[in-house]
Amino acid sequence: MMIRYNVILFSIILFSCESDKEVKEFSDQMTFTIDTVMVDAKEEFLFLNGNLNMAKIDPQNRYLYNYNWRDTKIEKVNLDGLVFEKSIALAKEGPNGVGDYLSDFYVLENGKLLVQGRNSYFWVDEEGNLLEKVDFMNMEDSGLENSDFIGPQKIFNSNELVLYGYLMNWEEDLYQITKVDLDKKTVEKTDHESLLKLKDYKINMTIDGRLAGGYGPSVIVSGSPKKVILSTNVANEALTIQGLNGDPVYHSFQSELFPDLLKKPVKTQVESWEEIQEVVKEMRSEANQGKFFADQNGNFYRFSHKLKFSEDAEDSEPTAEVFLTIFDQDLNQLAESSVKDLDFQPEFYFYKDGKIWIFKNMEDEMGFIRLSISNN
Repeated sequence: MMIRYNVILFSIILFSCESDKEVKEFSDQMTFTIDTVMVDAKEEFLFLNGNLNMAKIDPQNRYLYNYNWRDTKIEKVNLDGLVFEKSIALAKEGPNGVGDYLSDFYVLENGKLLVQGRNSYFWVDEEGNLLEKVDFMNMEDSGLENSDFIGPQKIFNSNELVLYGYLMNWEEDLYQITKVDLDKKTVEKTDHESLLKLKDYKINMTIDGRLAGGYGPSVIVSGSPKKVILSTNVANEALTIQGLNGDPVYHSFQSELFPDLLKKPVKTQVESWEEIQEVVKEMRSEANQGKFFADQNGNFYRFSHKLKFSEDAEDSEPTAEVFLTIFDQDLNQLAESSVKDLDFQPEFYFYKDGKIWIFKNMEDEMGFIRLSISNN
């Protein structure tokens, strides 16, 4: 399937090369081309629940690793051949056990996987053999509390195994930047004023006066091999970190297509799942920011979206209004546009072979809509 259309980009920003200060201009008109590819699953039923929300791409952009929490395994897909290759079984107990909870995992350059459990990191090979374990709750001078949750992370340097990301403490309304050094076995926590607003987007559900659940803002860790980008779904901004000892640098962006800040929830205290779903539905109808991802030249892209819910069918899937923003290597905003032929929320996507690959469940088969951008 091929679709071609032209759009006028709404934002044009000039930027300079650091070396010779030559001024370049980003084109004000681009052509988008869309095609669709399917993965040959062989005899495997690939796990598509959650829209690949626990999937990763290897550093060379050749393989997709998808965590199947139902069967406690990682499915490896060859993206060059678009074919399922193997499953990596993870043991919960025993000599190769990684526990019964996996919050995230990372694909290392040496072919190994780093699995993040409830309180520990585990190194495993592609046969599922446990190679090493680090309990980060017992790291020296970590300052971690039992109610601290180390959320999504990004490996800054695969050789030195330094990870940057977020820490969340729901009880204390606390969001912090974390630096986890698995060689030194240390955890550093850093406050930043841009994170203070996140507590205003928390929704607590209480039943009979006791906390029974809740909903919070999405914290997003992304970037490139040279830059870690920390962002959230609520604000058109980001923090960047470069170098193992780099300080967070704040970036604020302005859009002409959508509000730069998500409206605060109309309620922050609810007493039923139905009530929390109504509040969340309203928030998801506003502009939500996605992750940043890089192309082969180090330029960055980010999808944003607004969901549109049907009033006639409560169980129907919402459609989406999708936007794409383009940045240079230093996160200067270059251009933004609506992407009219994407009518669903992009949830898992990456850049490969000159195209943006966006996962799409095609009648329970793994497919990708690939978006090409031509500069006219």
